[in-house]
Amino acid sequence: MSNRCDLGHPWTGTANSRRDPSQRSSNLSGTGTTDGGTRATERVFDRPPPALSALPVPAPIRMRSAEPPAAQVRARVLGGPAGPLLCGLLALAACLWRVDGPVLWRDEIATWTVSRRDLPELVAVLGNVDASTGAYYVVMHGWTAVFGDSATAMRMPAVLAMAGAAACVAAHGRREFGPRAGLAAGIVFASLPSVSRYGQEARGYGFVCLTAATAVLLLARALERPGLRRWAAYAVSVAFLGLWHLVALAAVAGHVGYLLLRRREAWRGFAVAVVAGLAPLAPLFALAATQRVRQIEWIPRPELDSLQSLLPRLAASGPVAVGLAVLAIGAWTARPARGPVLPTAIFEPAFPRPRAKPGASPTARPGSRPVLAAVTATAVAPVAVVWAASLVGDTSFFLPRYLLFTLPAWAVLAGAGLGLLAQRLTPAVAAAVLVALVAAGVPDHRALRASGAHEQRDHPEPSDISWVDYAGVADIVRAGQRPGDGIVYSSIDQRLWHVDAGVEYYLRGDPVPRDVLAGRTGEDRDDLWTHDCLDPAACLDAVGAERIWLVAVVLRGAPADPYAAMPRDKALALRDRYHVVRSVAVAGAYVSLLERGATPSGGTADACAEGGQSPYRRWVFGDESRCAAGTGRAARTEPTGGGPGGRHG
Repeated sequence: MSNRCDLGHPWTGTANSRRDPSQRSSNLSGTGTTDGGTRATERVFDRPPPALSALPVPAPIRMRSAEPPAAQVRARVLGGPAGPLLCGLLALAACLWRVDGPVLWRDEIATWTVSRRDLPELVAVLGNVDASTGAYYVVMHGWTAVFGDSATAMRMPAVLAMAGAAACVAAHGRREFGPRAGLAAGIVFASLPSVSRYGQEARGYGFVCLTAATAVLLLARALERPGLRRWAAYAVSVAFLGLWHLVALAAVAGHVGYLLLRRREAWRGFAVAVVAGLAPLAPLFALAATQRVRQIEWIPRPELDSLQSLLPRLAASGPVAVGLAVLAIGAWTARPARGPVLPTAIFEPAFPRPRAKPGASPTARPGSRPVLAAVTATAVAPVAVVWAASLVGDTSFFLPRYLLFTLPAWAVLAGAGLGLLAQRLTPAVAAAVLVALVAAGVPDHRALRASGAHEQRDHPEPSDISWVDYAGVADIVRAGQRPGDGIVYSSIDQRLWHVDAGVEYYLRGDPVPRDVLAGRTGEDRDDLWTHDCLDPAACLDAVGAERIWLVAVVLRGAPADPYAAMPRDKALALRDRYHVVRSVAVAGAYVSLLERGATPSGGTADACAEGGQSPYRRWVFGDESRCAAGTGRAARTEPTGGGPGGRHG
């Protein structure tokens, strides 16, 4: 007798009966069943099984979560899309705070000058200057056509780009070091003073930061599971890095380090993607090389102390830079008691690490030392490459704002340090440190919202030159101009500083005095700057204006003589035909009103004749009354803009 239990299907009989249906009756007859009973039993067992849909389906059992509601909310914020979204909203709020406070500075005026031209004219300009910024100009051309050219409208693309960069930083930090570290990294990035500073600037640095943060995130995905689509996405991000700013391609050096430390066997796909991303940029490289002398020849060569002061200038805050460095170093030096070098195991109960997908090859474990080294490479390697290239090459590219694309990596390292702090101590301690880091940057946030803050390019280091208050000059001209007035800009400095375009921008919507000494305009020359008239006397006589506004650029010291910064031939032509009625200083400029009539030999005209009450010699601006003193020079007044960092009234 066999020891194995041979059980058949309830509707088909035993296993033996399935093998030999003729044996079913004999098997059943052994139980004393009649032939009729045998046939009845066979009919029962020969019935087909009922459909599965006819079987009763038990009701699902609803299990109540053992986690308290607060823990569930925390899990959603840390593990889902809410974390990156929250960081993006924080960056959006920071960038929108007083976004229209700072006066547009010369680079933003250049954006307005180029983007308002027709597309063929814009492309023609790029053939002579600013080819490396051409993609951004094209975007702004379409943006301003739809949303207008107010300061807020022109700065909104950068605002949105920085918000997107903060979300990418949070997602990258979570991927590398865990949910809490990712959320902390996104908050750190969103709260950096430099992020809102350049998020409020109508230039392409916000786009660069967004693309850099996206590129390293796409690279991490491609290394996790290599494939054509993932490498293609990374290649596109490399191409856009170069389109927004060619120096930002130094980020690829950091990506090489990231590759070697995470998954070096994927180097073939990486190399193909990099070549595919760089190939379309070859014409741009060639064109930009012909323009580098006139555009970036002024950048000084870096020294060793340039590296020491880089992080404060990147963060636009000394205390915040110290905090970033301490947290990044802490992530390297502190070691948990057990588990990986960085805190991921602590999150695994609530956020279990997903299993590797089919076809995916193993990479360095999240939170391990190779991951930390890889992220550090993306922060340090580009700086080293640009610094070395600026030393050995014939052109320097080492400018802090050119290296802003490394800020996402610094924020991720700081987030890793905060995550480790939460593990070794308590989350409350890590949150307190994060709040202190954010609070340390508040004074710099306030300083960077001042009227002339955008000209302070090396904040927190003080600048030795004044900013130019285009809005202040425009207010003065608007308050006192008459039909037929002309305007003259004192020297070549006004062209390089875009004073003429800046005044025109802040006078848009109002009559703009004719530039009586302008030669060929920038539009005529497919360039940014207008050339001066070659024969000042002939140009003045041809216009025959009764009154002229003279705007002199004064970057250092107090203004004294409105003609001091002018070439001799222009100054003599004006003195022979006009005299100074009144003058007023604003930040970076000295504005004088000239009326027809030769200047007396003793100097400027007696602007305060009759006790300063004479018509056309009384200067009224706001609640103040100023008039030029008849002492051989124009009156000197305090800048209405309050000097560098002041507010325009």
